[in-house]
Amino acid sequence: MMPGTGRGLVAVIGATTLGAVLAGCGTLAFDSETDKRPSSTPARAGCDELLGRERVDAVMRGMGGGEFEVRSPYVQVSQAAEAVGSVAARWRPGAFISVGAGSEPCVLDPSEHPGRFRVSIHWSPFSIDLLDKKVPDEPYEPVGHGSYVQHSKVDGRVLRLAVPCKVAGTHAEQLKGLPLEVEVGLLGVDDADVRLQGDAAIHAARQMVKHIPCENRPRIPDSLG
Repeated sequence: MMPGTGRGLVAVIGATTLGAVLAGCGTLAFDSETDKRPSSTPARAGCDELLGRERVDAVMRGMGGGEFEVRSPYVQVSQAAEAVGSVAARWRPGAFISVGAGSEPCVLDPSEHPGRFRVSIHWSPFSIDLLDKKVPDEPYEPVGHGSYVQHSKVDGRVLRLAVPCKVAGTHAEQLKGLPLEVEVGLLGVDDADVRLQGDAAIHAARQMVKHIPCENRPRIPDSLG
């Protein structure tokens, strides 16, 4: 189990009670041998709502099964979208917005072995022009429909999907100057299927585009290569 990020409360899901939900605590077990799915719980609901329960199950299987700790507080998709959208409203050309100024609605740690699965929604520190010119040290590659993807190994196995998203009421240049970014980390599990990250990023991006909502209605690619 990797150390916490300090953001939110630790959720250990299992026999869920109202008190556990309010405290953000509980234990989530997944039996990879029998393929028995854990019961849906409010603490896990943030991950399920963002990614879909089947995808969360697939991630847990891919990380070896067993018990998992949910280290993110329960955040509804609409709440995550509202938090991210409000950040874009303050943006102006030339301004820098920290990638920490967003939402981290799903963080899962295996209880019995190292690893972490993490989904973060924020605004990219790179404009569409910089992404197109491959300015970042680890370049983003175009994946169609104006979106870009980066497969980073600097911070572990991290996939970043950048999508042009115009938020209502923001600066006219926000569409290209501040793309939406979905970051999916699959850390400490070298043999896990990298497609788990791509599938999670695609679904999370579609959820955000719908709930923010993005005025330009960006089309999210079906595959990230």
